[in-house]
Amino acid sequence: GHTDVIAKNNLVTNCTTDFNGSFHADSDYNVTDGSTAPGSNSKTTQTITYINYAGDDFHTNDLDTRVANNLYNDSAIVVRVDIDGASRPSSGDVFAGGDEGVSAITGTAAPVITKVTQSAAGNQYYTGTATSVIPKTTQSAAGNQGPRGTAASIIPKTTQSAAGSYRYSGTAASVTPKTTQAAAASLRHSGSAASVIPKTTQSAAGNSGTSLRVRYVNTASASGGNGTTNATSGANRAYATLNDAIVAEETDLVTDNVILQILCEGSTADTVAVTIDDFTTDADHYVHIKASSGGRHAGVWSTSKYRLEAAYTSIDVQNSYTIIEGLQIKAGSGSDDNGHIGIKVGINTADVIIRENIIKLDVAAQTTFGGGCLGITGGTDRVADLFIINNLIYDFSKSTNAGIIVTNHDVTGNTYVYHNTVVDCTT
Repeated sequence: GHTDVIAKNNLVTNCTTDFNGSFHADSDYNVTDGSTAPGSNSKTTQTITYINYAGDDFHTNDLDTRVANNLYNDSAIVVRVDIDGASRPSSGDVFAGGDEGVSAITGTAAPVITKVTQSAAGNQYYTGTATSVIPKTTQSAAGNQGPRGTAASIIPKTTQSAAGSYRYSGTAASVTPKTTQAAAASLRHSGSAASVIPKTTQSAAGNSGTSLRVRYVNTASASGGNGTTNATSGANRAYATLNDAIVAEETDLVTDNVILQILCEGSTADTVAVTIDDFTTDADHYVHIKASSGGRHAGVWSTSKYRLEAAYTSIDVQNSYTIIEGLQIKAGSGSDDNGHIGIKVGINTADVIIRENIIKLDVAAQTTFGGGCLGITGGTDRVADLFIINNLIYDFSKSTNAGIIVTNHDVTGNTYVYHNTVVDCTT
């Protein structure tokens, strides 16, 4: 850590050193089973329970991980979903870490309904008017692990997700993009996934004509396609690897007046490391790499979803204004050596967002070496902010390993480390 690193709402378990170094004074509300965490409201020496620790399912319903620090209105970037895309509560305490855990439904208790009455009505479960009962199945259909309030006030997950994750507020009937709410607008986009509107374009005049260029990666495809569809055959088939897409699409996005979105899927591992270094970008014209809806994990590592399994630096981000979202990355895959890295953010970069990824070290391959391996490292002397949000990072447990490390002070801006879960790491 460094004094320009703001760490909020992170969850750390079974790490040799939980939080190392000095942090920005705004750091707070972190939870750890260790003895140190920045912030007067942080919780230390907690016993943290996961759904299936041995099976690497680090979802939690442990109320000890709740913290009274909702980041809906954070001045840097709002956090309204978790690593699964489920909504963070709009009021009350949230769960630290990447997962917004399941908790009991709150609100006014419904009238007591007896089974005898139900039987007389021909229903063995409950009676009462439809408007007075909010069954759990309604909550589940809403895609929200802990909605509160009446059925009319529930904002379904699908609405939130279609809105582009962090952006929307209000009830389902009157959703308002946060970018239209002036100064506190988010750093990237609002609106449906098909009509991304950058913050600066939105605040200047609505939409100045920036277009969305979508390209596809499908590991079931063969090399040689142009990536314009998700087909696995034909000239317009998907790129076979993320690296193929990056190499083919490198261009001046500012001159082209586009946002490049690359959607990744496929059950076969992508084994080619990626370097993002030859785009011209700015705040309105950026690279957005994400798993497709069908290729995205559900907060647990899955071999049926898109995953990048490469040695050394799996993704090297050297371009400013880049988003990496919803990927699975196995660092050091099949390689017994030192210095494997999940995601590296290079020097002199600005406004890079790393969110909702699962990153782990291939510990089984590190039989002799494995030193100096890092989950996410935020390079030196960046010229603006770096955001590390809602990631799950684990098994970086060899000598001098770290889950998240920022190695030097920024020239300007801060590193925002929010709502990450870090498990079984050296630091």
